[in-house]
Amino acid sequence: MFGHPPVGAVATVRPSAYGLAADVMGRIAVVRTPQGLFLAGGGIEPGQTPHDAVVREMREECGLDVSVSAGAAGSEADHELVWVTPQEAITQLAHPSHRWAVTQWLGLSLPA
Repeated sequence: MFGHPPVGAVATVRPSAYGLAADVMGRIAVVRTPQGLFLAGGGIEPGQTPHDAVVREMREECGLDVSVSAGAAGSEADHELVWVTPQEAITQLAHPSHRWAVTQWLGLSLPA
């Protein structure tokens, strides 16, 4: 778990799954929303495995079929697929947990 809820707020723990997809140039697929850049992913639905959740979220948010190849456009209107370098992802992703995941994938430590 990353971060702390604001003072007086009650946090709800929701199992989630996020995916890292890289293209042949080494860029990472991220989702641009009005709130910033994020890894594709989200809440795991009842009866769904984390793997199935990532496949579903990649399709919904990025229009990517992560089990085969790129597919049709995503179905979430305010989500846009953006390809960024790993270094851009580390500095631009909105959530600390997403930045951490990229550094772990690369075998690096987060910059101070």
